[in-house]
Amino acid sequence: MTRHRVALLGLPGTGKSTFIGALWTLIDDFQYPHVVELDVRGDRSYVQSLAEKVVSAVEITRTPTASAGVLEVDVEFTGDGPATLSIADRSGEQLRELVEDRHWLPLLSDEIDSIDSILLFVNPSTLESPIPIRAMSEIGLNGGVRPETSTSPAEVNERAASDEIEGQVSASEDPRIFRNRKACTAARLVDGLENLLDAKSDDQPVSVAVVVSAFDLVEQRTPLDWLSDRLPALRAFLDCNPDRVSWTVFGVSAQGGKLPDAKDELLDRGDVVDRCYAQRANGDSTPLSEPVRWAVGWR
Repeated sequence: MTRHRVALLGLPGTGKSTFIGALWTLIDDFQYPHVVELDVRGDRSYVQSLAEKVVSAVEITRTPTASAGVLEVDVEFTGDGPATLSIADRSGEQLRELVEDRHWLPLLSDEIDSIDSILLFVNPSTLESPIPIRAMSEIGLNGGVRPETSTSPAEVNERAASDEIEGQVSASEDPRIFRNRKACTAARLVDGLENLLDAKSDDQPVSVAVVVSAFDLVEQRTPLDWLSDRLPALRAFLDCNPDRVSWTVFGVSAQGGKLPDAKDELLDRGDVVDRCYAQRANGDSTPLSEPVRWAVGWR
């Protein structure tokens, strides 16, 4: 059987582990018609623990940086034949450290040449937009404090503290000094892809599927429309590099709703197969396993 190595990449909190848990639940379900398990090698406890949380509608916490969670399984996609999948669930910290700290973590750098395709995860609720020029002027990032504003250093620090999340600037840092972790999501993703593609020793295009997780948060837009509107720089990079990448975009909801708010409602819907869903770039419904099927070349 052909062996395909699919890397799940994304910044922290973008839904990679939840997708793996839901996917394993479906592969392990003999009633799911789209993909069938033929054989599994190695310790399945990691993916099984993720699957149990998805089944119970429990929010999955971050994958530890040192985690080497890999799902290696022989499967058969309906109508396409068998394939061996080696799906690596890599901690979001690996991509974050590559982009923000300019540091290759061994788990990522050692495997870059073996990666055939990438599922690049983004989450609408963790998206960081570019800093507006006006805001930069107010805090002195672009020529000093604007005369018509009364923003003081104390107010700037207070604003930074109120907006602080892990991985962003802390209130104790000088807001006028730009740091990589202040970059918007699109800039970090493009930078990460540039480094990954540049590090590969062969010149073959890499299949990249942008996976918009928690797509239940997106209203009345197709995945392609959402990507074009919210991450236009990422789309432009993918469009302008046909010799380096072949790409598409999916919207997925591995749980079917927001946790923990909708937990009871989700459990009332039934099994994972009854509540998870996915959409193609144009908004057409598709099985949750379709991003992986696309990644291995069956399109």
